[in-house]
Amino acid sequence: MIIRKKNTSFTLNRAIQNVNKEEDRVNDYGFSLVRFKRKNKALFSQIISENVHYLSINNYLSSPERAFLFFLSSVLEMHSNALMIPIDKTKYKKEDKNSLLGMYMTISDICRIFKISRTQASKNINALLKKGIVLEYVNSSMKEKHGRVVGERPLFLNPEIIFAGDRNRINAILAKLVMEADVLERESMKLPWKVWLSPHDEYARLVTRKKYLEYKKVQP
Repeated sequence: MIIRKKNTSFTLNRAIQNVNKEEDRVNDYGFSLVRFKRKNKALFSQIISENVHYLSINNYLSSPERAFLFFLSSVLEMHSNALMIPIDKTKYKKEDKNSLLGMYMTISDICRIFKISRTQASKNINALLKKGIVLEYVNSSMKEKHGRVVGERPLFLNPEIIFAGDRNRINAILAKLVMEADVLERESMKLPWKVWLSPHDEYARLVTRKKYLEYKKVQP
């Protein structure tokens, strides 16, 4: 008995020819065929390798802080880098999931999700805030009105360290948080890659340190 291997290349070429013929036909009626693109829905966070290496060789972060940072990278919202409550699709009904979408993580959430004490969570968050690795958005108008911070205090991870999304399309508000305070720069941590938001641009991006210094010189 002889088994012949199917010529997949020939079959694919025939299929493409047939598609091209069908496209010619539908074009006459004002329609077109669009190639289907497979999308990978796996969430991800990118480590900015050179910057993390720079912090490592300069002993900027303690071992507990580095470990904690690894866990935080798993709960980043795509494009905003906000720490968000993750949704376990196996444990929530549809209506429950919708009610949790867009919820920023609190210290209590961090304790519950990562199974650590409140003391550990607060200590690590405060340390990373002080070092400019974690960023906090505070509504200044509400603080001025009430004399204290009220409402949500969203936490974000510095995109110069880890970013969930396209490094050329960094959220503008997030970029401003980094650039206005820039704790790392103030602490003489001269990272190889820096966030930069040009005036009137919709998104910020990561640029080399050389470019960053050039832009700083001409900044109005």
